[in-house]
Amino acid sequence: MPRFGYCGPEETGTSIKPVWIVEDRVPPEAFEKLRAMGHEIRIVASDGGALNGITRDPTTGLLVGGADPRGRS
Repeated sequence: MPRFGYCGPEETGTSIKPVWIVEDRVPPEAFEKLRAMGHEIRIVASDGGALNGITRDPTTGLLVGGADPRGRS
Protein backbone atom coordinates (compact mmCIF):
# COMPACT_ATOMS: atom_id res chain seq x y z
CA MET A 1 0.00 0.00 0.00
CA PRO A 2 1.21 3.53 -0.67
CA ARG A 3 2.43 5.40 2.37
CA PHE A 4 1.56 8.87 3.56
CA GLY A 5 2.46 10.81 6.66
CA TYR A 6 1.49 14.04 8.34
CA CYS A 7 3.71 16.53 10.11
CA GLY A 8 2.07 19.43 11.83
CA PRO A 9 1.71 21.32 15.11
CA GLU A 10 -0.18 18.45 16.78
CA GLU A 11 2.80 16.15 16.31
CA THR A 12 5.61 18.61 16.95
CA GLY A 13 4.12 21.01 19.49
CA THR A 14 5.26 23.92 17.31
CA SER A 15 3.73 26.31 14.82
CA ILE A 16 5.06 24.32 11.84
CA LYS A 17 2.61 24.49 8.92
CA PRO A 18 1.01 21.05 8.44
CA VAL A 19 2.44 19.06 5.52
CA TRP A 20 1.27 15.75 4.10
CA ILE A 21 4.17 13.63 2.84
CA VAL A 22 2.67 11.31 0.24
CA GLU A 23 4.22 8.61 -1.93
CA ASP A 24 4.00 9.10 -5.68
CA ARG A 25 1.98 5.86 -5.97
CA VAL A 26 -1.08 7.56 -4.41
CA PRO A 27 -3.60 8.55 -7.11
CA PRO A 28 -3.27 12.22 -8.15
CA GLU A 29 -6.96 12.77 -7.30
CA ALA A 30 -6.07 12.32 -3.63
CA PHE A 31 -3.41 15.05 -3.86
CA GLU A 32 -5.90 17.42 -5.44
CA LYS A 33 -8.58 16.75 -2.81
CA LEU A 34 -6.10 17.44 0.00
CA ARG A 35 -4.87 20.61 -1.72
CA ALA A 36 -8.48 21.76 -2.23
CA MET A 37 -8.94 21.43 1.54
CA GLY A 38 -5.95 23.76 2.07
CA HIS A 39 -3.30 21.14 2.86
CA GLU A 40 0.28 21.38 1.68
CA ILE A 41 1.45 18.20 -0.09
CA ARG A 42 5.02 16.96 -0.54
CA ILE A 43 5.24 14.06 -2.99
CA VAL A 44 8.10 11.58 -2.47
CA ALA A 45 9.35 8.50 -4.33
CA SER A 46 7.85 5.14 -3.40
CA ASP A 47 11.15 3.93 -2.00
CA GLY A 48 11.41 6.73 0.55
CA GLY A 49 12.83 4.49 3.30
CA ALA A 50 11.47 3.00 6.49
CA LEU A 51 9.01 4.67 8.80
CA ASN A 52 8.65 3.80 12.48
CA GLY A 53 6.64 5.52 15.15
CA ILE A 54 5.43 5.61 18.72
CA THR A 55 2.27 7.18 20.08
CA ARG A 56 1.55 8.02 23.70
CA ASP A 57 -1.94 8.09 25.20
CA PRO A 58 -2.06 11.42 27.09
CA THR A 59 -4.47 10.03 29.67
CA THR A 60 -2.88 6.69 30.53
CA GLY A 61 0.68 7.23 29.32
CA LEU A 62 0.47 3.95 27.36
CA LEU A 63 3.06 3.80 24.57
CA VAL A 64 2.24 1.97 21.34
CA GLY A 65 4.85 1.49 18.62
CA GLY A 66 4.92 0.24 15.08
CA ALA A 67 7.60 -0.63 12.54
CA ASP A 68 7.46 -0.38 8.77
CA PRO A 69 7.71 -3.79 7.10
CA ARG A 70 9.31 -2.14 4.06
CA GLY A 71 12.47 -1.22 5.93
CA ARG A 72 15.88 -1.82 4.46
CA SER A 73 17.45 -5.24 4.87
